[in-house]
Amino acid sequence: MSGEARTLVWSLAGQAEFARVVGRALECPVHVANEIPPCAVVHIVGMYDCPTFATTLRSTRASESRVYHWMGPDAANCFWPSRLPAGLHTCPSTAIRDLLLARGVDAQVLSLPTRIHAPVTPFSGSPVVAIYGGGDPPQYGMSMVRALQECLPEVGFLGYTKGQFAEELMPDVIARARVYLRLRRVADGSWSSREYLAAGRRVVSTDQLRFATQVARDDLVGVLASVEAALAEPEPDFEAAAYWAPRTSDASFVEEMGRLR
Repeated sequence: MSGEARTLVWSLAGQAEFARVVGRALECPVHVANEIPPCAVVHIVGMYDCPTFATTLRSTRASESRVYHWMGPDAANCFWPSRLPAGLHTCPSTAIRDLLLARGVDAQVLSLPTRIHAPVTPFSGSPVVAIYGGGDPPQYGMSMVRALQECLPEVGFLGYTKGQFAEELMPDVIARARVYLRLRRVADGSWSSREYLAAGRRVVSTDQLRFATQVARDDLVGVLASVEAALAEPEPDFEAAAYWAPRTSDASFVEEMGRLR
């Protein structure tokens, strides 16, 4: 394999953003939705062509070995894992690990590094709750924002969708918020929640994450009480930041990958 990359990262187009972060951490080429050249190992980020995995299998067949990084919603649609060649499987949370195990996939918990690394800054101005709507706002609970606004008229709500803010603007977006609210229907370990936690922001989420307050997605009373409690905190969560900032780094991901392999 002289002259060829020994490690590559591959994903479908919808997961290209995640794949590029993995490629950055591993310092290796990234291929999006195309067939890869021969290599020793390919990191496959996201398994969203369930149930047959036809594109994934065709595009990565030139690799000697594989690392599958399940994201969350893809695990919920994993009905035919026996089609996948042997490899190391990872996922971002214990909830997804348990779901995959029930479907015949033995995965190790491993969080991908995050894209945004914002510093911890003091709270300032009027209280703001940030809520991310991804590419499908109803799936992220954006419909609950109107009810929360009526209950909390003194609070600003900053709702935004995928790609609305350039990457270089996101530290300022995070700094404006005191609380981050994420109400995803399918648990996935939440890239964005970890970015806010690493910046010392209070997080209310359907995901089970250390230092975040976990809520049920459709429980308005519970979500409201949790948001109010988080807004009552007078300063950033420095303990959460100290825990999550190093764990969202490229170096942490590379170290954990080495341990798993």
